[in-house]
Amino acid sequence: MRTVALSEHTATRLAYRQYLGLLAEDDRGFRQAFRTAFFRAMREQLTPRQYEVLWMIEVEGLS
Repeated sequence: MRTVALSEHTATRLAYRQYLGLLAEDDRGFRQAFRTAFFRAMREQLTPRQYEVLWMIEVEGLS
């Protein structure tokens, strides 16, 4: 049982490292697709005001 948890944990860590590696590459198409999907998902999950605040902070750089 402990081996399964360790195996899942190891797989998660490897996937995370791979994801970070992809973000570090100069792959603007991937980043743009991720950003578009992220904001689309947030628009569906947040209230209009919450989404507006998220946009202002993350895209416009406001505090």
